[in-house]
Amino acid sequence: MCLERFWRSIYLRNSYFLRAKLGGHRGPINCFAFIGELELLASGGDDECVHIWDLKTFLCTETLTDSGGCWGQITCLTWIGNLHSGLLCIGTGRGRLVVFRRKRQSQFIEILDTQIFDTGSSVEAIKFDPNQQRMAVASHNGKVKMFRFNKEGALPTPLVALWTVNPTQAIPRALHFLNNGEDLITFHLESGELHRFCYDSQTAALKYSRAMKSPIGNADLDELNKNIVVDNINSGYDIYPTGRSIPTYALEVPATRKHIRGVVFCENGLSVVGGSDHGKIYIFNLKSPQLNQVMIQGNQTTLIQAVASRSSEERHLIVSGSSDNKSHICIWEKPTKRALQQRKREEERRGEMILLFTLLVFNFILAITWKAWFPAFKTEFKSLPSKFQNSIKDLNPLPRPNIDFVQRSTGDSQPSEIEILEDRILRKILQMPPQLTKQDSSLQIKDVALIGGKQD
Repeated sequence: MCLERFWRSIYLRNSYFLRAKLGGHRGPINCFAFIGELELLASGGDDECVHIWDLKTFLCTETLTDSGGCWGQITCLTWIGNLHSGLLCIGTGRGRLVVFRRKRQSQFIEILDTQIFDTGSSVEAIKFDPNQQRMAVASHNGKVKMFRFNKEGALPTPLVALWTVNPTQAIPRALHFLNNGEDLITFHLESGELHRFCYDSQTAALKYSRAMKSPIGNADLDELNKNIVVDNINSGYDIYPTGRSIPTYALEVPATRKHIRGVVFCENGLSVVGGSDHGKIYIFNLKSPQLNQVMIQGNQTTLIQAVASRSSEERHLIVSGSSDNKSHICIWEKPTKRALQQRKREEERRGEMILLFTLLVFNFILAITWKAWFPAFKTEFKSLPSKFQNSIKDLNPLPRPNIDFVQRSTGDSQPSEIEILEDRILRKILQMPPQLTKQDSSLQIKDVALIGGKQD
Protein backbone atom coordinates (compact mmCIF):
# COMPACT_ATOMS: atom_id res chain seq x y z
CA MET A 1 0.00 0.00 0.00
CA CYS A 2 2.84 2.42 0.80
CA LEU A 3 4.47 1.72 -2.56
CA GLU A 4 1.14 2.26 -4.32
CA ARG A 5 0.61 5.61 -2.57
CA PHE A 6 4.16 6.67 -3.42
CA TRP A 7 3.62 5.76 -7.08
CA ARG A 8 0.39 7.75 -7.23
CA SER A 9 1.87 10.80 -5.54
CA ILE A 10 5.03 10.92 -7.68
CA TYR A 11 4.16 9.57 -11.10
CA LEU A 12 0.43 10.12 -11.32
CA ARG A 13 0.12 13.48 -9.65
CA ASN A 14 -0.82 15.17 -12.96
CA SER A 15 -2.84 12.27 -14.34
CA TYR A 16 -5.97 10.32 -13.52
CA PHE A 17 -5.57 6.84 -12.11
CA LEU A 18 -8.10 4.04 -11.68
CA ARG A 19 -9.43 4.42 -8.15
CA ALA A 20 -12.06 1.68 -8.23
CA LYS A 21 -13.89 -0.68 -10.55
CA LEU A 22 -17.51 -1.39 -9.63
CA GLY A 23 -19.75 -4.18 -10.80
CA GLY A 24 -23.40 -4.84 -10.13
CA HIS A 25 -25.39 -3.77 -13.16
CA ARG A 26 -26.67 -6.27 -15.68
CA GLY A 27 -26.60 -4.74 -19.13
CA PRO A 28 -25.56 -1.28 -20.37
CA ILE A 29 -25.07 1.61 -17.96
CA ASN A 30 -26.88 4.75 -19.10
CA CYS A 31 -26.43 7.55 -16.56
CA PHE A 32 -24.83 8.82 -13.35
CA ALA A 33 -25.54 11.42 -10.67
CA PHE A 34 -23.24 12.65 -7.91
CA ILE A 35 -24.87 13.06 -4.50
CA GLY A 36 -23.50 15.53 -1.99
CA GLU A 37 -19.88 16.67 -1.98
CA LEU A 38 -18.53 13.59 -3.76
CA GLU A 39 -20.12 11.49 -1.05
CA LEU A 40 -22.36 9.13 -3.03
CA LEU A 41 -22.83 8.12 -6.64
CA ALA A 42 -26.08 6.99 -8.26
CA SER A 43 -25.92 4.84 -11.39
CA GLY A 44 -28.72 3.63 -13.63
CA GLY A 45 -28.92 1.23 -16.55
CA ASP A 46 -30.99 -1.16 -18.61
CA ASP A 47 -31.50 -3.48 -15.61
CA GLU A 48 -34.26 -1.11 -14.34
CA CYS A 49 -32.60 -0.29 -11.02
CA VAL A 50 -30.51 2.46 -9.46
CA HIS A 51 -27.43 1.62 -7.40
CA ILE A 52 -26.17 3.98 -4.70
CA TRP A 53 -22.39 3.80 -4.21
CA ASP A 54 -20.29 5.15 -1.36
CA LEU A 55 -17.40 7.10 -2.90
CA LYS A 56 -15.16 6.46 0.12
CA THR A 57 -15.56 2.72 0.49
CA PHE A 58 -16.73 2.12 -3.11
CA LEU A 59 -19.43 -0.25 -1.89
CA CYS A 60 -23.08 -0.35 -2.91
CA THR A 61 -25.07 0.98 0.05
CA GLU A 62 -28.56 0.79 -1.45
CA THR A 63 -30.43 -0.34 -4.56
CA LEU A 64 -33.59 1.48 -5.70
CA THR A 65 -36.04 -0.68 -7.63
CA ASP A 66 -39.66 -0.60 -8.78
CA SER A 67 -41.73 -3.23 -7.03
CA GLY A 68 -44.52 -2.77 -9.56
CA GLY A 69 -42.32 -3.25 -12.61
CA CYS A 70 -43.46 -0.02 -14.32
CA TRP A 71 -40.21 1.85 -14.65
CA GLY A 72 -38.41 0.22 -17.50
CA GLN A 73 -34.77 1.06 -18.09
CA ILE A 74 -33.21 3.99 -16.23
CA THR A 75 -32.46 6.68 -18.82
CA CYS A 76 -31.38 9.73 -16.79
CA LEU A 77 -30.60 10.82 -13.22
CA THR A 78 -30.46 14.24 -11.54
CA TRP A 79 -29.60 15.16 -7.96
CA ILE A 80 -31.30 18.21 -6.42
CA GLY A 81 -30.33 19.42 -2.98
CA ASN A 82 -27.56 20.23 -0.56
CA LEU A 83 -24.88 18.06 1.04
CA HIS A 84 -26.92 15.94 3.44
CA SER A 85 -30.47 16.08 2.08
CA GLY A 86 -32.20 16.49 -1.24
CA LEU A 87 -34.03 14.74 -4.05
CA LEU A 88 -32.91 12.13 -6.55
CA CYS A 89 -34.91 12.43 -9.78
CA ILE A 90 -35.08 9.38 -12.03
CA GLY A 91 -36.23 9.30 -15.64
CA THR A 92 -37.33 5.92 -16.99
CA GLY A 93 -37.78 4.25 -20.33
CA ARG A 94 -41.56 4.12 -19.97
CA GLY A 95 -42.11 7.85 -19.57
CA ARG A 96 -42.19 7.95 -15.78
CA LEU A 97 -40.59 10.47 -13.43
CA VAL A 98 -39.63 9.02 -10.05
CA VAL A 99 -38.40 11.13 -7.13
CA PHE A 100 -36.65 9.81 -4.01
CA ARG A 101 -35.95 11.93 -0.94
CA ARG A 102 -32.76 11.36 0.99
CA LYS A 103 -34.01 10.94 4.54
CA ARG A 104 -30.70 10.05 6.15
CA GLN A 105 -27.13 9.94 5.01
CA SER A 106 -27.67 6.70 3.08
CA GLN A 107 -31.43 6.11 3.08
CA PHE A 108 -33.77 7.10 0.24
CA ILE A 109 -37.57 7.22 0.43
CA GLU A 110 -39.77 7.35 -2.66
CA ILE A 111 -42.08 10.39 -2.66
CA LEU A 112 -43.22 10.54 -6.29
CA ASP A 113 -43.81 8.15 -9.18
CA THR A 114 -45.80 9.74 -11.96
CA GLN A 115 -46.44 9.16 -15.67
CA ILE A 116 -45.45 12.43 -17.34
CA PHE A 117 -45.09 11.10 -20.92
CA ASP A 118 -46.63 8.30 -22.94
CA THR A 119 -45.56 4.78 -22.03
CA GLY A 120 -43.71 4.38 -25.31
CA SER A 121 -41.82 7.68 -24.95
CA SER A 122 -38.86 7.51 -22.58
CA VAL A 123 -37.56 10.38 -20.49
CA GLU A 124 -34.40 11.53 -22.27
CA ALA A 125 -33.18 14.45 -20.16
CA ILE A 126 -33.81 16.18 -16.82
CA LYS A 127 -32.39 19.55 -15.78
CA PHE A 128 -32.97 21.54 -12.60
CA ASP A 129 -32.64 25.31 -12.15
CA PRO A 130 -31.76 26.19 -8.54
CA ASN A 131 -32.36 29.90 -9.11
CA GLN A 132 -36.11 29.60 -9.63
CA GLN A 133 -36.67 26.03 -8.41
CA ARG A 134 -37.78 24.82 -11.84
CA MET A 135 -37.17 21.53 -13.57
CA ALA A 136 -37.30 20.81 -17.30
CA VAL A 137 -37.95 17.29 -18.60
CA ALA A 138 -37.69 16.12 -22.22
CA SER A 139 -39.18 13.00 -23.83
CA HIS A 140 -38.09 10.72 -26.65
CA ASN A 141 -40.74 12.11 -29.00
CA GLY A 142 -39.50 15.69 -28.60
CA LYS A 143 -41.77 17.13 -25.91
CA VAL A 144 -40.35 19.45 -23.27
CA LYS A 145 -42.22 20.04 -20.00
CA MET A 146 -41.50 22.60 -17.32
CA PHE A 147 -42.30 21.99 -13.64
CA ARG A 148 -41.92 23.99 -10.46
CA PHE A 149 -41.12 22.36 -7.15
CA ASN A 150 -43.62 23.00 -4.39
CA LYS A 151 -41.45 23.81 -1.35
CA GLU A 152 -38.62 21.62 -2.60
CA GLY A 153 -40.77 18.61 -3.25
CA ALA A 154 -43.10 18.74 -0.25
CA LEU A 155 -46.10 16.43 -0.28
CA PRO A 156 -48.83 16.03 -1.37
CA THR A 157 -48.01 17.88 -4.63
CA PRO A 158 -44.23 18.04 -5.06
CA LEU A 159 -44.39 19.17 -8.71
CA VAL A 160 -46.53 21.81 -10.37
CA ALA A 161 -46.74 21.75 -14.19
CA LEU A 162 -46.05 25.10 -15.86
CA TRP A 163 -46.04 24.50 -19.61
CA THR A 164 -45.40 21.97 -22.38
CA VAL A 165 -43.90 22.55 -25.83
CA ASN A 166 -43.22 20.25 -28.75
CA PRO A 167 -40.71 22.11 -30.93
CA THR A 168 -39.54 19.18 -33.06
CA GLN A 169 -39.88 15.47 -33.55
CA ALA A 170 -36.13 14.96 -33.08
CA ILE A 171 -34.95 13.23 -29.93
CA PRO A 172 -33.74 15.70 -27.25
CA ARG A 173 -30.32 14.74 -25.92
CA ALA A 174 -29.68 17.50 -23.38
CA LEU A 175 -31.31 20.42 -21.58
CA HIS A 176 -29.52 23.38 -20.01
CA PHE A 177 -30.57 26.59 -18.29
CA LEU A 178 -28.94 29.96 -19.02
CA ASN A 179 -29.17 33.51 -17.68
CA ASN A 180 -30.09 32.53 -14.13
CA GLY A 181 -32.81 30.20 -15.31
CA GLU A 182 -34.53 32.63 -17.69
CA ASP A 183 -33.50 30.75 -20.84
CA LEU A 184 -33.63 27.06 -21.68
CA ILE A 185 -31.66 25.48 -24.51
CA THR A 186 -32.37 22.02 -25.88
CA PHE A 187 -30.12 19.85 -28.05
CA HIS A 188 -31.63 17.32 -30.44
CA LEU A 189 -30.14 14.10 -31.75
CA GLU A 190 -29.08 13.85 -35.41
CA SER A 191 -30.94 16.95 -36.57
CA GLY A 192 -28.26 19.23 -35.15
CA GLU A 193 -30.89 21.73 -34.11
CA LEU A 194 -30.35 24.00 -31.15
CA HIS A 195 -33.46 25.60 -29.67
CA ARG A 196 -33.31 28.31 -27.06
CA PHE A 197 -36.43 29.19 -25.10
CA CYS A 198 -37.32 32.16 -22.94
CA TYR A 199 -40.21 31.46 -20.62
CA ASP A 200 -42.21 32.88 -17.73
CA SER A 201 -44.31 31.11 -15.11
CA GLN A 202 -47.10 30.23 -17.58
CA THR A 203 -45.87 30.21 -21.20
CA ALA A 204 -42.73 29.50 -23.26
CA ALA A 205 -41.66 31.81 -26.08
CA LEU A 206 -39.15 30.65 -28.70
CA LYS A 207 -36.33 33.18 -29.04
CA TYR A 208 -34.42 31.57 -31.88
CA SER A 209 -33.47 28.25 -33.47
CA ARG A 210 -30.05 27.48 -34.86
CA ALA A 211 -28.68 24.50 -36.74
CA MET A 212 -25.23 23.20 -35.92
CA LYS A 213 -22.91 21.75 -38.51
CA SER A 214 -23.12 18.19 -37.21
CA PRO A 215 -25.47 15.78 -35.48
CA ILE A 216 -25.67 15.97 -31.70
CA GLY A 217 -25.02 12.82 -29.72
CA ASN A 218 -24.54 14.50 -26.34
CA ALA A 219 -23.96 18.02 -25.04
CA ASP A 220 -22.78 19.67 -21.85
CA LEU A 221 -22.53 23.25 -20.58
CA ASP A 222 -19.61 24.44 -18.46
CA GLU A 223 -20.06 25.96 -15.00
CA LEU A 224 -19.59 29.54 -16.21
CA ASN A 225 -22.14 29.10 -19.03
CA LYS A 226 -19.53 30.18 -21.59
CA ASN A 227 -18.88 27.06 -23.64
CA ILE A 228 -20.79 24.02 -24.85
CA VAL A 229 -19.19 20.70 -25.78
CA VAL A 230 -21.02 18.52 -28.31
CA ASP A 231 -20.46 14.93 -29.38
CA ASN A 232 -20.77 15.16 -33.16
CA ILE A 233 -21.04 11.33 -33.48
CA ASN A 234 -18.56 11.35 -36.38
CA SER A 235 -15.09 12.80 -35.72
CA GLY A 236 -15.13 13.62 -32.01
CA TYR A 237 -16.18 16.58 -29.87
CA ASP A 238 -16.74 20.22 -30.80
CA ILE A 239 -16.49 23.26 -28.52
CA TYR A 240 -19.04 26.03 -29.16
CA PRO A 241 -19.34 29.43 -27.48
CA THR A 242 -22.76 29.72 -25.86
CA GLY A 243 -25.35 30.95 -28.35
CA ARG A 244 -23.22 30.34 -31.47
CA SER A 245 -23.41 27.64 -34.11
CA ILE A 246 -19.77 27.69 -35.29
CA PRO A 247 -17.29 25.67 -33.20
CA THR A 248 -14.07 27.23 -31.97
CA TYR A 249 -12.29 23.91 -31.37
CA ALA A 250 -12.60 20.44 -32.83
CA LEU A 251 -11.30 17.63 -30.61
CA GLU A 252 -10.69 14.54 -32.70
CA VAL A 253 -11.64 11.10 -31.40
CA PRO A 254 -11.44 8.05 -33.70
CA ALA A 255 -14.72 6.27 -34.34
CA THR A 256 -15.55 3.02 -36.11
CA ARG A 257 -19.30 3.04 -35.42
CA LYS A 258 -21.75 5.91 -35.33
CA HIS A 259 -22.91 5.66 -31.73
CA ILE A 260 -23.56 8.46 -29.30
CA ARG A 261 -20.79 8.98 -26.74
CA GLY A 262 -20.92 10.57 -23.34
CA VAL A 263 -19.02 13.86 -23.10
CA VAL A 264 -18.85 16.40 -20.24
CA PHE A 265 -16.68 19.21 -18.94
CA CYS A 266 -14.36 18.38 -16.06
CA GLU A 267 -11.97 20.13 -13.67
CA ASN A 268 -14.23 23.18 -13.40
CA GLY A 269 -14.51 23.60 -17.15
CA LEU A 270 -10.78 23.51 -17.90
CA SER A 271 -10.92 20.11 -19.59
CA VAL A 272 -13.29 17.84 -21.50
CA VAL A 273 -13.71 14.10 -21.00
CA GLY A 274 -15.64 11.78 -23.27
CA GLY A 275 -16.20 8.14 -24.13
CA SER A 276 -15.72 6.20 -27.34
CA ASP A 277 -16.81 3.09 -29.23
CA HIS A 278 -13.52 1.25 -28.62
CA GLY A 279 -13.11 1.10 -24.84
CA LYS A 280 -11.17 4.32 -24.26
CA ILE A 281 -11.87 7.56 -22.39
CA TYR A 282 -10.29 10.72 -23.78
CA ILE A 283 -9.35 13.81 -21.75
CA PHE A 284 -8.61 17.09 -23.55
CA ASN A 285 -7.09 20.22 -22.07
CA LEU A 286 -8.92 23.31 -23.34
CA LYS A 287 -6.06 25.72 -22.68
CA SER A 288 -4.07 24.47 -25.67
CA PRO A 289 -6.30 22.57 -26.64
CA GLN A 290 -4.68 19.16 -26.81
CA LEU A 291 -5.13 15.55 -25.78
CA ASN A 292 -4.05 15.15 -22.17
CA GLN A 293 -4.67 11.51 -21.32
CA VAL A 294 -6.26 8.33 -22.62
CA MET A 295 -7.72 5.82 -20.16
CA ILE A 296 -8.67 2.28 -21.10
CA GLN A 297 -11.88 0.56 -20.03
CA GLY A 298 -12.76 -2.70 -21.72
CA ASN A 299 -11.67 -3.91 -25.14
CA GLN A 300 -11.76 -2.52 -28.67
CA THR A 301 -15.50 -3.15 -29.00
CA THR A 302 -16.56 -1.66 -25.65
CA LEU A 303 -19.00 1.21 -26.03
CA ILE A 304 -18.79 3.96 -23.40
CA GLN A 305 -21.87 6.19 -23.47
CA ALA A 306 -22.16 7.21 -19.81
CA VAL A 307 -19.59 9.68 -18.46
CA ALA A 308 -19.80 12.06 -15.49
CA SER A 309 -17.35 14.34 -13.71
CA ARG A 310 -17.21 16.29 -10.47
CA SER A 311 -14.50 18.16 -8.55
CA SER A 312 -13.98 19.01 -4.90
CA GLU A 313 -11.23 20.84 -3.03
CA GLU A 314 -9.19 17.66 -2.73
CA ARG A 315 -9.82 15.59 -5.86
CA HIS A 316 -11.21 15.44 -9.38
CA LEU A 317 -13.38 12.42 -10.19
CA ILE A 318 -14.42 10.97 -13.54
CA VAL A 319 -16.94 8.14 -13.72
CA SER A 320 -17.41 6.07 -16.86
CA GLY A 321 -19.78 3.19 -17.55
CA SER A 322 -19.65 0.60 -20.29
CA SER A 323 -22.55 -0.63 -22.41
CA ASP A 324 -21.64 -4.33 -22.45
CA ASN A 325 -23.81 -7.12 -21.15
CA LYS A 326 -21.30 -7.55 -18.34
CA SER A 327 -20.91 -3.84 -17.74
CA HIS A 328 -18.86 -2.18 -15.05
CA ILE A 329 -18.17 1.29 -13.68
CA CYS A 330 -14.69 2.79 -13.55
CA ILE A 331 -13.90 5.62 -11.13
CA TRP A 332 -10.86 7.68 -12.08
CA GLU A 333 -9.27 10.07 -9.60
CA LYS A 334 -6.79 12.92 -9.76
CA PRO A 335 -5.68 15.09 -6.82
CA THR A 336 -6.16 18.83 -7.10
CA LYS A 337 -3.25 21.28 -6.93
CA ARG A 338 -4.36 22.31 -3.47
CA ALA A 339 -4.35 18.70 -2.30
CA LEU A 340 -0.87 18.17 -3.77
CA GLN A 341 0.48 21.23 -1.96
CA GLN A 342 -1.11 20.14 1.29
CA ARG A 343 0.29 16.63 0.84
CA LYS A 344 3.75 18.08 0.21
CA ARG A 345 3.57 20.13 3.41
CA GLU A 346 2.41 17.08 5.34
CA GLU A 347 5.30 15.02 3.96
CA GLU A 348 7.76 17.74 4.97
CA ARG A 349 6.32 17.84 8.48
CA ARG A 350 6.39 14.06 8.62
CA GLY A 351 10.06 14.09 7.61
CA GLU A 352 10.87 16.64 10.31
CA MET A 353 9.08 14.54 12.91
CA ILE A 354 10.96 11.41 11.81
CA LEU A 355 14.27 13.25 12.05
CA LEU A 356 13.40 14.60 15.50
CA PHE A 357 12.30 11.17 16.67
CA THR A 358 15.54 9.63 15.36
CA LEU A 359 17.62 12.19 17.25
CA LEU A 360 15.65 11.59 20.43
CA VAL A 361 16.14 7.83 20.15
CA PHE A 362 19.85 8.28 19.47
CA ASN A 363 20.27 10.55 22.50
CA PHE A 364 18.30 8.14 24.64
CA ILE A 365 20.54 5.25 23.62
CA LEU A 366 23.62 7.32 24.41
CA ALA A 367 22.20 8.22 27.81
CA ILE A 368 21.47 4.66 28.90
CA THR A 369 24.77 3.25 27.58
CA TRP A 370 27.18 5.99 28.67
CA LYS A 371 28.89 3.81 31.27
CA ALA A 372 29.93 1.41 28.52
CA TRP A 373 31.35 3.84 26.02
CA PHE A 374 32.29 7.00 27.96
CA PRO A 375 35.55 5.68 29.62
CA ALA A 376 36.92 4.52 26.27
CA PHE A 377 35.87 7.79 24.66
CA LYS A 378 37.54 9.78 27.46
CA THR A 379 40.81 7.85 27.11
CA GLU A 380 40.80 8.27 23.35
CA PHE A 381 40.03 11.96 23.67
CA LYS A 382 42.96 12.53 26.08
CA SER A 383 45.37 10.77 23.72
CA LEU A 384 44.49 13.02 20.80
CA PRO A 385 47.13 15.75 21.54
CA SER A 386 50.00 13.25 21.69
CA LYS A 387 48.79 11.56 18.51
CA PHE A 388 48.60 14.93 16.83
CA GLN A 389 52.16 15.81 17.86
CA ASN A 390 53.45 12.48 16.61
CA SER A 391 51.77 12.99 13.29
CA ILE A 392 53.35 16.44 13.00
CA LYS A 393 56.77 14.94 13.69
CA ASP A 394 56.19 12.36 11.00
CA LEU A 395 55.49 15.15 8.55
CA ASN A 396 58.64 17.17 9.43
CA PRO A 397 61.75 16.49 7.24
CA LEU A 398 64.94 15.01 8.66
CA PRO A 399 67.24 17.44 10.50
CA ARG A 400 69.79 19.05 8.19
CA PRO A 401 72.55 21.55 8.61
CA ASN A 402 71.66 25.22 8.36
CA ILE A 403 72.41 26.31 4.82
CA ASP A 404 72.54 29.89 3.78
CA PHE A 405 70.69 30.46 0.56
CA VAL A 406 73.28 33.17 -0.15
CA GLN A 407 76.44 31.31 -1.31
CA ARG A 408 79.44 31.33 0.97
CA SER A 409 82.37 33.27 -0.46
CA THR A 410 84.92 30.78 0.91
CA GLY A 411 83.82 27.69 -1.07
CA ASP A 412 81.86 26.24 -3.94
CA SER A 413 79.64 23.91 -1.84
CA GLN A 414 76.17 23.33 -3.33
CA PRO A 415 72.91 22.57 -1.45
CA SER A 416 71.56 19.07 -1.89
CA GLU A 417 68.70 18.32 -4.28
CA ILE A 418 66.35 17.59 -1.33
CA GLU A 419 67.15 20.97 0.17
CA ILE A 420 66.59 22.68 -3.17
CA LEU A 421 63.24 20.95 -3.60
CA GLU A 422 62.19 21.89 -0.07
CA ASP A 423 63.24 25.46 -0.73
CA ARG A 424 61.19 25.64 -3.92
CA ILE A 425 58.12 24.18 -2.22
CA LEU A 426 58.36 26.53 0.74
CA ARG A 427 58.85 29.54 -1.49
CA LYS A 428 55.81 28.65 -3.55
CA ILE A 429 53.71 28.10 -0.45
CA LEU A 430 54.89 31.33 1.18
CA GLN A 431 54.94 33.19 -2.16
CA MET A 432 58.56 34.32 -1.61
CA PRO A 433 60.78 35.75 -4.38
CA PRO A 434 63.31 33.55 -6.16
CA GLN A 435 66.54 32.55 -4.42
CA LEU A 436 69.33 35.07 -4.39
CA THR A 437 73.07 34.22 -4.78
CA LYS A 438 76.18 36.29 -4.30
CA GLN A 439 78.43 36.50 -7.29
CA ASP A 440 81.22 39.01 -7.78
CA SER A 441 80.31 40.78 -4.50
CA SER A 442 76.70 41.40 -5.71
CA LEU A 443 73.37 39.65 -5.23
CA GLN A 444 71.83 38.06 -8.31
CA ILE A 445 68.69 35.98 -8.92
CA LYS A 446 69.65 32.34 -9.11
CA ASP A 447 67.75 29.89 -11.31
CA VAL A 448 66.79 27.14 -8.92
CA ALA A 449 66.24 24.74 -11.79
CA LEU A 450 69.92 24.99 -12.67
CA ILE A 451 71.26 24.53 -9.15
CA GLY A 452 71.66 20.81 -9.62
CA GLY A 453 73.97 21.42 -12.64
CA LYS A 454 77.73 21.73 -12.42
CA GLN A 455 78.99 25.28 -12.05
CA ASP A 456 82.09 26.53 -13.83
